[in-house]
Amino acid sequence: MSRRYLNTLIAIAILVILWFSFNGWNKHKNRVEEKETPSTAAQKILTLSPDHVQTLTVTSRDGKSFTLDRKGPKGKTWAIVSPRAIDADQGKVFSFLESLTGATVAEVIAPHPADLKNFGLDPPDETIQVSASSTPRQFTLLLGDDTPTGTGIYAQVSGDPRVFTLSTDTKTALEKALFDLRDTRAVTLDTSQINRIDVRSGKQSYTLVKNPEGVWEVSLPPDVRADHFSVEGLVDSLQSMTMQSIVSEEKKDDPKYGFGAPPVTIKLTTPEGSQELVVGKKASQGYYAMNSALSPIFTLDQDSVSQFQKTASDFRDKNLFSWDMFDVKRLDVKTPKGDWAFEQTKNQWKETAPAAKPASSDNVSAFLSALRGLEASSFPPAKPDDMSKFGFNSPAYTFKVTFGAKDQTETVEVAQEDNKTYARRGADPLPSEVAASSLKAVDDAFNKLK
Repeated sequence: MSRRYLNTLIAIAILVILWFSFNGWNKHKNRVEEKETPSTAAQKILTLSPDHVQTLTVTSRDGKSFTLDRKGPKGKTWAIVSPRAIDADQGKVFSFLESLTGATVAEVIAPHPADLKNFGLDPPDETIQVSASSTPRQFTLLLGDDTPTGTGIYAQVSGDPRVFTLSTDTKTALEKALFDLRDTRAVTLDTSQINRIDVRSGKQSYTLVKNPEGVWEVSLPPDVRADHFSVEGLVDSLQSMTMQSIVSEEKKDDPKYGFGAPPVTIKLTTPEGSQELVVGKKASQGYYAMNSALSPIFTLDQDSVSQFQKTASDFRDKNLFSWDMFDVKRLDVKTPKGDWAFEQTKNQWKETAPAAKPASSDNVSAFLSALRGLEASSFPPAKPDDMSKFGFNSPAYTFKVTFGAKDQTETVEVAQEDNKTYARRGADPLPSEVAASSLKAVDDAFNKLK
């Protein structure tokens, strides 16, 4: 190898070593600088935990303000105390405090600003004043205008000249009006304890009652079984029903609200007490409403009201049977052609009357499926002493099903009168109309079974 070529290789090797050394030193220098100079993005604006905050006052640019204070045992409950005493939404207040105490500086814009008006901080768009049980005892955050890019908001902490920005998420979390932090539940009862709902809707009225077994019934009277999912859906909606706006902090006897002849009145009862929700005229959005247990007149949205504008029939259970097929143990069937009985023993079905012989499990399943498909298509007006006009003095069919570990029974009678087919459960004294095709499906399945 020539000396000239060897010198070139040595020079290249030295350059590579120098490059790696310089690059390594530069990375080390950057890491040291990062440790010595913390990022401004990590700087929290308030070194407090939410539990240390005792009072909170929010003032808008127009001078309107409200104050929250810790109340109740050990100060665990927040309440709005000014401009008037109002229950606060505990979850929303806690979320606000978490956002406030967790907020960090996005970027320092002006360490020593010449004019705060340039940032919308003189006067500020919103002022948040905090008193706490630990250092700092007092804290004030000023929120200004949005940044030109719309990705944040200018802010300043009282006593610190710097103007910095907060993120858009922080801006959304902290820019709150009184309505945003108040308790806006339209119903404040424990909805899980509701056992009676009385509704008047125009000329219609209905009552839903939970019986001692915890089953919902429609009280017509008499009481008939209600559709469980429909009523529970109604109760769930009461839990989430919220005021859309506050019209007046105090109830007023003003005809414009329509409370004199309300289109809907809802009385809710629990073992601990009751509340009456009165829905008035249509507002610009939704309906005017008031609750007997609450002070303000407020508005409800259309959906909250319309779900109550129904009839008793809308809540009746259309299913004539409630058992599951795998739970059935015995069948007693009466038809115009005779009576039959079937029992299941060790997963095998057999006919026990009028003759003792094996029965096809597939045919039994097909019959049970058809029987379970019997449903009410409508509910004709009726009273318990009207049963003769529906043919129930001598029903053509009677289906008795024994099921479950406790040998529960359900009986359904089917009658035909004036070319219509009617059915009624043994537990319900009132009839329902069923489709003739449904009864034919039961008849066809039974003819293959017997």
